[in-house]
Amino acid sequence: MFLRSIVGWLLTVALLPLALSRQVYTTSYGGTCTTACKQSKTGYYWCEQKGGNYKWWDYCSPKEGYDSNYRPCLSGCQKIMGSKYEQCFTSEGWSKCGHVVEEFESYYTSDNALCVTDCMFDREYFICTDIRGKKQKCSPLKDVTAKGETCRKDHPCDSHGNGYTWCYTSYNKDWGYCGKVLSDCEYHHRTIRADGDKEICRITDRGNRRELVLTAIPVPDTDFRRPLRVQYTEASRLINTIDANFYFPNRIHTMASSDDVRLDMQGSFQHDGVRYLNVQLQLNQPRGERSTTIAQILFPQDLDTVVFSRYIRRALHTSMTSSYYRPPVKIIITMNRI
Repeated sequence: MFLRSIVGWLLTVALLPLALSRQVYTTSYGGTCTTACKQSKTGYYWCEQKGGNYKWWDYCSPKEGYDSNYRPCLSGCQKIMGSKYEQCFTSEGWSKCGHVVEEFESYYTSDNALCVTDCMFDREYFICTDIRGKKQKCSPLKDVTAKGETCRKDHPCDSHGNGYTWCYTSYNKDWGYCGKVLSDCEYHHRTIRADGDKEICRITDRGNRRELVLTAIPVPDTDFRRPLRVQYTEASRLINTIDANFYFPNRIHTMASSDDVRLDMQGSFQHDGVRYLNVQLQLNQPRGERSTTIAQILFPQDLDTVVFSRYIRRALHTSMTSSYYRPPVKIIITMNRI
């Protein structure tokens, strides 16, 4: 059936004695808390962080919709008036704030330690800070190596009898370190609609009062180019430049590029009263008679990318992997208020 093999390959959840869903606290500068968001002696909440303004600590909010002093926000928590940090308006004026995001995936290092920060590319490898405070190799997607290469389809990321996780990337015994990625997507028992579209992931983020649905829409093989392995790796690294500070314009524009791949905004369109952005990964080649698109996602223009950047990365990776293994799909993210 359509997409059955690739959906199973991308989203099958390993059975481990662990609750996958957890809350991730982000700081006022867009970093990720690596310790608890706790109250200081002076009353504000803070945490040790990675990313953001690259200082070792920053302000955070103990609950979504509140500022760093635990006062209710009367406006959205966002960057305003050219500020570099997020703030919201409270009964006592503007105040710094952060977000609390429901994490639907758990990332592990190649030596099986839980990541407490996002798995992001750093010079040569994808790296996270693990639960022990160590920086270790991880994978940005299930069955992808810490360098962003695809694991061989018949050799998934696992220990394979060793004390670390790894996989073969070719039939020439090329291999790489990788980390487990466990998904908490509620995709079980979904059905393929009459038009062939398939819901592959439903995420309920109660803290932000949003439900996000990722749906795979089939496209003709001719619409998507199958990337080479080296292009897939390069694109994986480009996707991971999308973080809390990434800006998506609503006009046609190249937002990021590397030697062989670029991330393009292809404009916007209206559907059922919602304006969607059209984002594509393209090969840096003349189009000619062949498409240069290797991934495509559509998402609401008002999707808060500060909060939901990890979902955008996931959607791009999923579309690109379908392009690599076939059949190709584009991913649409829809958002419901709950």
